[in-house]
Amino acid sequence: MFYSRFLYTSLLLFNTYALLFSIDASSGMLYAQNTLVKRSYTLIGKVFDENDRPLEGATIVVDSTNIATVSNQFGFYSVTSLREGVYYITCSYVGYAPQKKMLTLRKQDHIDFKLQPDIELQPTVNVVAQRRATDLETVTTTRVTAQTLEENSGKALGEILKKISGMNSITTGPSISKPVIHGLHSNRVLILNNGVRHEAQQWGLEHAPEIDPYLNSNITIIKGAASIRYGAEAIGGVILMAPPVLPATPAETTGDVHFVGSNNYNLTAFSGNIQSAFDKKLTGLSFRLQGTAKKAGNSKTPGYYLKNTGFNETNFSGAGGYAKKGFKFNLFYSSFNTWLGVFEGSHVGNITDLQEALTRETPLVSSGFSYDIARSKQRVEHSLFKASGVYATPTFGSAELTYSSQKNSRQEYDLDLPFSSDPTWQTRPQLDFSIYTDALSAVYAHPFRKDGFAGQVGAEVAQQTNICEGLRYLIPNFRTYTGGIFALERLVKEKYSLEAGVRYDYRSMRGFPLTAKGTSSYVANRAYNNVTYTLGGSYHFTKSFSTSLNFASAWRSPSVNESYIAGVHLSAASYELGDSTLQSERSNGVTFTAKYTSKKFNVELTTYYNAINNFIYSRPLREPVTLISGAYPSFQYTQTDAALSGFDVDMEAALSEELKLETKLTVVYGVNKKANEWLVLMPADRLTNTLQYSLREEKGSVFSKSYLALSHTVVARQTRIPEVDIDKTAAFGTNFTDVLLNATHTWDTPLQSDYAFPAAGYMLFDIAASTTMTLPGKQPQPMIFTLTVNNALDTRYRDYLSRYRYFADDLGRVVSLHLHLPFR
Repeated sequence: MFYSRFLYTSLLLFNTYALLFSIDASSGMLYAQNTLVKRSYTLIGKVFDENDRPLEGATIVVDSTNIATVSNQFGFYSVTSLREGVYYITCSYVGYAPQKKMLTLRKQDHIDFKLQPDIELQPTVNVVAQRRATDLETVTTTRVTAQTLEENSGKALGEILKKISGMNSITTGPSISKPVIHGLHSNRVLILNNGVRHEAQQWGLEHAPEIDPYLNSNITIIKGAASIRYGAEAIGGVILMAPPVLPATPAETTGDVHFVGSNNYNLTAFSGNIQSAFDKKLTGLSFRLQGTAKKAGNSKTPGYYLKNTGFNETNFSGAGGYAKKGFKFNLFYSSFNTWLGVFEGSHVGNITDLQEALTRETPLVSSGFSYDIARSKQRVEHSLFKASGVYATPTFGSAELTYSSQKNSRQEYDLDLPFSSDPTWQTRPQLDFSIYTDALSAVYAHPFRKDGFAGQVGAEVAQQTNICEGLRYLIPNFRTYTGGIFALERLVKEKYSLEAGVRYDYRSMRGFPLTAKGTSSYVANRAYNNVTYTLGGSYHFTKSFSTSLNFASAWRSPSVNESYIAGVHLSAASYELGDSTLQSERSNGVTFTAKYTSKKFNVELTTYYNAINNFIYSRPLREPVTLISGAYPSFQYTQTDAALSGFDVDMEAALSEELKLETKLTVVYGVNKKANEWLVLMPADRLTNTLQYSLREEKGSVFSKSYLALSHTVVARQTRIPEVDIDKTAAFGTNFTDVLLNATHTWDTPLQSDYAFPAAGYMLFDIAASTTMTLPGKQPQPMIFTLTVNNALDTRYRDYLSRYRYFADDLGRVVSLHLHLPFR
């Protein structure tokens, strides 16, 4: 029945878009005529470099619109057909730091851009083809829009990224969300925070990235293997997070202030930043300060509260830069700190309690609302220091040197207090990890040549040390040394581009497993090395239609938990065992993307196939492990040959000047080729439709960019799971087996094993409304108000990728109000 509705909805949308596509060309003239009745303005300006030389081919984009242009040989540009309102104008040029400026448009206006050399020259992501405004990309990239960031303000990073097709998240309550790209997550997805690879205890499914989304205004997702530039392990993809570029020229002080309030878990969030550049004797010096604070209590499902699911978070960052005559030097520091409550209902002490918890409609523990965070809980701290320097000119290219140092601390407090006559032990964590990472990288990018070639070479080295000081043993102390060299070259022509790259990486891991007494029993040394390579191309058949094809072969060595973990994973409520004989994974993947873009209709289709040899995953063992604290399902890391495939669809249609329809479809298939069965923990099929109505802007009105959006998300039941047999469920007892295999079992009843039937599919409705109010004055300051309602109908559901789905429902209705105050 559910799939019938899912198929019907998909076919209806397909026919609707097909009709829109067929009338697109014929209606273009009428659409243009309709827009002539509104008064529009023109924005002009000039783009030049740090030596006041004009830059030809710079790209100027008006954010939140489809308007873009390029500068001519004299550096001049013009943007027409702009109505009154507040806009963000972004100017970018290869080898230079992009600039974003805010414009309150009420008449014909002009903005000039003086660009400075940038330390980030990434031809795999943003090489600008100087002959067209749209880049010819050979890898599939998606940028998170400013509207998406506004509507999801205050949420975890994984929840924001889930709005992108091809993206999902593994959640553990409202505060922990782990990004998933095309079914892959954890160490197979790299996150670059301000150009530095984010290093933390990423091995747990409930270990989310310790990054403040407010810190980064530019978030780009690379779907598919991107290991050449960013290092080994990027089999699933890369998430690029970058803060705004520091101001390069003396100007007035600017910044942003964000306030967020939500009703469900009584979330209160505040974030602000301020930045400026100095003049006179301090010309070239600039700075930015930023901070965030969040506080939330117990979250609420449609019928009850989830006990001990609150969180507190405080973050800070500071950046300073100096630029002059081709030289640029930056310093950056960030600190992330949070306390996270772990749902008390997910902690069970024996098999009987586990069976009861998994078959109940409500949790074993009840609760009202509270801000208190008790055991079980987590405390996580992460700090990053970065120093970078670059020398760049149009004739020399760009030479970059970056040093970074990171510290990540994680403490996990179990519900069972440690036994000791010493009262101080009652406040100590059972698990206490600290991981230290120091890295150095050097990259040279040659200038964009007249024959269309652009590329770079580089080298990276890093050392990482992990120290475990808790009361329990889980993973060993270890030290790793990594090094890599790479070369990447790209040819950009009028209608096509080609890209090829190769990389060699070496990784040495030295582990110090501990005995029960806490002494080192032996030293384990493992070394891995391999080659990564990629080949891709894109072609523009017409101005509107383009395609890209990319092949990549990447690898990943086993992580420390996959090799040596042995013990109870508190937050996951499971006993896990590693395998020190695991071999490296090898991924061979191909990705194809087709795009069609016009004034009224845009569509992008991405399809992929990724064969991974020696794919490492966790499989359940036959017998549970019984300890003093209780009995736990046990899991063993092992390997198989796997294949992941699927497709993403993004469609957008302008039904009228005010009405817009967007559709995003994500489908993932994961197959265990050796066992000839489906892989576990693969995302279910997801379809999202958004209908947005934008109000017409009246001349002289203080309101602009006002819209109302209704979203409908359909998530199918995940039926692509391994088959269940007696052996796989015997460990849970006869009663559980009978329930699982009972022919009268209803799909709407959630079961609690990794091989259990997932919960039913579900449909959610979300509402978003936003407006920008700009009061008249000498320097008008916009105020952006955004109201969102998630799960507006308070639907009861359990998502397959939720860590709490065995014990409780997902979140009920969440009403949030966001106030954004950009200031000058």
